[in-house]
Amino acid sequence: EQMESTLQLSGAIKGSEERDVLFGRLFACGALVRSGRVPRLPPKRRGAVASKLSSQLLSCAGAKAFLQEPAACIACEFLASLPATDVVASVWPKLAPLLKPPMAEWQPHALLLALCLARTLPPETFSELVPHCEIRDGSIVHSSTLPKLLPSLKASSMAHPRLHAVWGALLDTLCPYDPTTSATASTPAAATEAPDINGTTGVSDVTPTNGKTTSKQRKAKRKAAADAAAAVAGGVAGDAAGSAGGDGLHTAPPQPSRVSPLFRRFWCEVVDEGLVPSTLERKFMAFSLLQATLPRLGGADLPLVLSPGLLRCLVNALEGTDR
Repeated sequence: EQMESTLQLSGAIKGSEERDVLFGRLFACGALVRSGRVPRLPPKRRGAVASKLSSQLLSCAGAKAFLQEPAACIACEFLASLPATDVVASVWPKLAPLLKPPMAEWQPHALLLALCLARTLPPETFSELVPHCEIRDGSIVHSSTLPKLLPSLKASSMAHPRLHAVWGALLDTLCPYDPTTSATASTPAAATEAPDINGTTGVSDVTPTNGKTTSKQRKAKRKAAADAAAAVAGGVAGDAAGSAGGDGLHTAPPQPSRVSPLFRRFWCEVVDEGLVPSTLERKFMAFSLLQATLPRLGGADLPLVLSPGLLRCLVNALEGTDR
């Protein structure tokens, strides 16, 4: 009640004032969810608060496109804290219009909410609420739905240069993180030098005192990048040769693959065939997704994600004289 009375939206509020009011409502909803007080309320009161809170979140998401992702993230955290009965009775009536269209027409934040609902609700209940969305093994992501999810995943490039939160939920479904078998777990030195999600590396660029980069330094940077790429390619090739017998230098037994056939199909259809041939923002998204996926994989699965299409895209980007 205090949020509605204090952060009112009237016809005279526009521009930055409207944005500030919406951010205030979103932060207030997030504070209530993070406080953990709503699940501890009496059942009747809890249902009423859950209905109002979900209504406020979806109202913010509907007002501004840049609020859709954070509102959906808060809603997913809220859904995970509520009993399934409250989700169906109090929250679902607010979410239903988002998931009513066919899967191919869902927006990225709607897909994020659907992934969360599929994890929160029993499969039978979810199938009753969203009959046009087939669920298998407790997930809406399977071989028959991957083509339908591609438009929503492509549209998530609106979060450029970040990865939209829907990718994290999707990776948690397809390839859960296991630190004991991660390809980067045994190479801490390489992990500390790996680029972060924004593309920065652990080595700072050397620039002259006047703040400009000379052609000699650009050539040196390109040579260093090429040497690093060659070292990575040589390591992958050496591991593959050792696993196959090779020259006998690698005596370790071959590592079993950790990824499922569904993840292989996902990487081929969504990344290689969906993102890489598309716009520059989606190409960048493919490499960001590669960076987010590598810690979840074992060494035997690296050739899968370092696919020919992705490497060809990288080589083409490095061939330009202005790179």
